Amino acid sequence: EIEIGKKKNKLVLKGVHDNVTLSLILREPQYILNQLDESKFEELKQQIVGNEFDLNEQEVKDIIDYASTFKGDLELTGKGDKVILHAEENENEILAEFPNKQLKEDFTVKLPDLFVSILSVVKNDVTISVKTDKPIYIRSAKGDVIFEYIVAPIMREE
Repeated sequence: EIEIGKKKNKLVLKGVHDNVTLSLILREPQYILNQLDESKFEELKQQIVGNEFDLNEQEVKDIIDYASTFKGDLELTGKGDKVILHAEENENEILAEFPNKQLKEDFTVKLPDLFVSILSVVKNDVTISVKTDKPIYIRSAKGDVIFEYIVAPIMREE
């Protein structure tokens, strides 16, 4: 269960059964005061969906654990039938493979901290759609409730 609230210019998400609180600065007050224009959301979503893969609850937990171990930049790569999480800090490195993902196209994207924060709040199976250097679509369903997130990636330096 998640409690959702607003404190000044921040959206506050708090896990009811654990000690996780996520505060996000609201850049556009209209997003919390009203609903985001659904047609704009759907238009953006249609541009970024089409390369979906699923992560089960254990894989989500693994990504959260790896991200907390390595505070460096996280990069997610999809090649063929696997997704690879890469993190590097100083001379330490982690490569975690998640097999059996039926990708339509290969991708590489640098993950913002918000990606892991969302997974930390969701903590269950998710569907993710990723294309190289495009926004990341995250979908989570629990019971009758569906959460959809669109997260901007960090632009990679060539």
